[in-house]
Amino acid sequence: MCGKSNCIFEDIKGSFIGTFITEHRWKLILNGLGVTIALSVAAFIFATLWGAVLCMMGKSKKRFINGFARIYMRIVQGTPLLVILMLLYFVVFKGVDIPALAVAIIGFGLYDGAGLAGIFNTGIDSVDRGQIEAAEAIGFQKFDIFKKIVFPQAANHVFGLYKGAFVSLTKATSIVGYIAIQDLTKVSDIIRSRTYDAFFPIITTAVIYFIVTYILITLLSAAQQRLDPKKRKRTLKGVEAR
Repeated sequence: MCGKSNCIFEDIKGSFIGTFITEHRWKLILNGLGVTIALSVAAFIFATLWGAVLCMMGKSKKRFINGFARIYMRIVQGTPLLVILMLLYFVVFKGVDIPALAVAIIGFGLYDGAGLAGIFNTGIDSVDRGQIEAAEAIGFQKFDIFKKIVFPQAANHVFGLYKGAFVSLTKATSIVGYIAIQDLTKVSDIIRSRTYDAFFPIITTAVIYFIVTYILITLLSAAQQRLDPKKRKRTLKGVEAR
């Protein structure tokens, strides 16, 4: 027999040991975290590149290219992400020697690229057309106009949305266990199935996701501050900041 408080303590201790210590299960969690971070970064880079391509296609004067971009974005945005992942893994790449992680990167890139294309389009449209026409009038090339006038203003205008898209993608990676990827969520569920105890595995997963997204938001907010001239700290030479 043990006191009520002692029994609770022993239960918590046993749950902690079973979740983290037994069979070195903490290594599973670290490996799962590494997979989640790698997937998030790689998929978002791909999504950014694909989103930029879709944005340019959407602004093309050729109806076929423009129409393809619009139809693609509507189809992808109207289809659940999990369905796209399962379609790629079990149908498109069935029998192909390609890692499940690569399939997930492709799936997330294709899906989130459509959303980012809309964000990029919003940013470009926010730039005053008069500035572009003035640059053209004084002989600026299209690339220079985009680099020096359009991109800085567009990036500053939509960076908050871009930041939110990255955080959302990171959290959405928790579904990749459906295509046999042992990410953070999947390994936590594996530990839960072995210990028959859901408390520590699920709480640990939630806390780690919170920490990761908080760090992402902090880093991206710092980058946004550097991009926005209005938010930069200004100091006068020879004047000590207080």
